[in-house]
Amino acid sequence: AYPFPVSESPLVAWIPGRALGWIAYIVIESFGGLVVNALFWSFVSNTTTTISAKQGYPLIFLAGQIGSLLGPGFVVGFSESIGFDGLFYTASVIIMLIPVAIEWLMSHTTKEVMQSDEGAVHHVKKKAGMWEGLRLIATHPYLMGIGVIAVAHEIIEVIIDFPFKVLAADAYQGAKMASFLGYFGVANASIATLFSIVGTSFIVRKVGPKRGVLIYPILLGIVVSVIWVSPTLYTYFAAMIVIKSLCYSLNNPVKEMLYLPTSEDIKYRAKSFIDGFGAKAFKGGGSALNILLSNNIIFYGSLVSLGTVGLWIIVAVAVG
Repeated sequence: AYPFPVSESPLVAWIPGRALGWIAYIVIESFGGLVVNALFWSFVSNTTTTISAKQGYPLIFLAGQIGSLLGPGFVVGFSESIGFDGLFYTASVIIMLIPVAIEWLMSHTTKEVMQSDEGAVHHVKKKAGMWEGLRLIATHPYLMGIGVIAVAHEIIEVIIDFPFKVLAADAYQGAKMASFLGYFGVANASIATLFSIVGTSFIVRKVGPKRGVLIYPILLGIVVSVIWVSPTLYTYFAAMIVIKSLCYSLNNPVKEMLYLPTSEDIKYRAKSFIDGFGAKAFKGGGSALNILLSNNIIFYGSLVSLGTVGLWIIVAVAVG
């Protein structure tokens, strides 16, 4: 039984499987890519200096990881009692609180606090076309490199996530599958939160972006190699935790710092294009590879992943 009338509407009867799952996935992916990755971080990078970013960025990602821990924990604890409809309504209320929080921030923060690096190129007022972000990326090799660092993990994550979900579905069914993924979310957020506390700040302050951009792709190369040798459910379980938790708590803070010395045009237009279109295009490309390589996804998927890691490391050295 579906908790929402839209799921039983003939307007969505043509959608294979459960319409609610498709709709929810598309909405969540769009919200995360456009609002969180593109708009929020464009706003932050344009109102933060390099010095304050080294102190503040780890705290922002730590707060995000606490939310990532509370979310799966809420699902594990209340999914059976309030059902899917209760979970959706709760998420909707939380999302609607975001504009309230932004309004409060803008009205209670002074202009002196919201400063970018001195000497940065300021915004040149001109009419921006739809593809202005792509034009900026195409004409600046540094931005091309940031684009690779920002989205290369999407291909690897999708290639590894697909067999992980298939193996999990074979081992668990129904509510047990939901519970298994809930515990996976808790474990993922717990590791990311712990690393945000003890590791992110150290790497950002002591290692810096120059060498910090190399740590994550090297770790991914090791993870892919381990999966290739031992492709079990719990090997994939551990691999996905490493990929997701360190992407958020390690790769993202270092990646965001790469935008600090750039102009306002780049921070809004090019960054939005990379985090929005670029990330979704690479994720779609990884899904297409899963379809093409489904007969032997472990072998060929590992080759593609290791090749991506190799290119990523070369680009990271150049950008750093």
